[in-house]
Amino acid sequence: MGFLRSVSRFQREERGAAALLFAGASVPLMLILVATTDYVRASNYRAAMQTAVDSAAITLARSPTSLTDAQLQARGRQVFDAMVKQAGGYATATFTAARTGQSISVNATGVVQSSFGSFLKPEIGISAQAVVAAGKRKIELSLALDNTGSMGQSNKIVELKKAVVNLLDTMQKLNDAEPGSVKVALVPFTTQVKLGKSYANTAWVRFHDNGAAGTAAEKAAWNGCIMDRDQPQNVSDTDPTGSAWSRWHPIAYQGRSPRNVDWNGPCNSLQQVTPLTADLKSTGAGSLRAAVSAMQANGNTNVSIGVAWGLKPLMNRAPFSGAAAPGDNDVIKAMIVLTDGDNTEDRWSGSQSAIDARTRSTCDMAKDAVKNAAPSAAADSYVRLYTIRVIQGNRSLLQDCAGNGGGYSEVSQASQLNDVFQGIVNQILRVRLTS
Repeated sequence: MGFLRSVSRFQREERGAAALLFAGASVPLMLILVATTDYVRASNYRAAMQTAVDSAAITLARSPTSLTDAQLQARGRQVFDAMVKQAGGYATATFTAARTGQSISVNATGVVQSSFGSFLKPEIGISAQAVVAAGKRKIELSLALDNTGSMGQSNKIVELKKAVVNLLDTMQKLNDAEPGSVKVALVPFTTQVKLGKSYANTAWVRFHDNGAAGTAAEKAAWNGCIMDRDQPQNVSDTDPTGSAWSRWHPIAYQGRSPRNVDWNGPCNSLQQVTPLTADLKSTGAGSLRAAVSAMQANGNTNVSIGVAWGLKPLMNRAPFSGAAAPGDNDVIKAMIVLTDGDNTEDRWSGSQSAIDARTRSTCDMAKDAVKNAAPSAAADSYVRLYTIRVIQGNRSLLQDCAGNGGGYSEVSQASQLNDVFQGIVNQILRVRLTS
């Protein structure tokens, strides 16, 4: 019995020793956990501070050059403080903004309190810097928007209109500060695009397959729609003017081609192309906003023609003028292509794979258009191509189509379109940080 009591007492003492060992080991483990938590918090705050500094720098870069140093500091601090507050704030924060030549530098510092006060390190310092070019690059943006019948489902055309209006509101603020700094074009598309009857007498509109001139009656009856150019011009940006009628743009009407195009259906309701305009505010007849408001969903899908005509307002050649010359590095050229479905019909085929191949070639052409027109142009001046998939459509096709600093987005609900458009706007407006 005495032996057993001794063993039992030994076991109790062993458990106590183990407890002491565990307690001793848990202290450094807890310190590591606390330090890790503080490091993660500080990293998150530092990232938020960098975002606030970048936003302030971009705002100042687009502010009037007449601002005094004090006004520059005050405006930048206002933007910075608003974003810091949104991120949860810091114990203290300093902010400085200064203009040096053609650059604006912004610096900020802050302090994040550690989790256990003075138990470890009471405070963790964070900082962020940004330098931006103070020059104001102008913006030319083309919106190639699917107006096919399926856009009438799931509230898609309604939400698209809202998103475009909000985009115009954002861009108009820049024009209010710097008149003419932003121009926007609208290119609604189905299997065709609509130029309008006023183009009936232009040299590059073709009424007959053999190049014969259209009669007065044919011109009067034309509803203004254009279909795919002859191959291979359909996937090129060659100038349509000149004596080679195969380069002209053929009109669209019922029975016009192997693929019937009903001009009393989709063409009748399709909105006309609106060339680049800096008037983003007017709502009267003929205005950009009126065209957006009047968009209707009708017809089949040909993304190729949407991309081809979405490019044209940006290239400063027939049928449109008013764009900066290709390669002008003082201008950001961008195109947004939006669709909610697969390719279903073009001038030649109802085969999705065949039309998809033409769409890929057209997207490649659009991305290379500036380089081909101005071989010495900097890559930053190429057309930035953004694509948006609305609920349905060929994801890989649209992903491949995007490029030149643009990108691909998709939404599962039409109500998400506004966030996507605003995200693209923010990318376009972002001044390239130089450090």
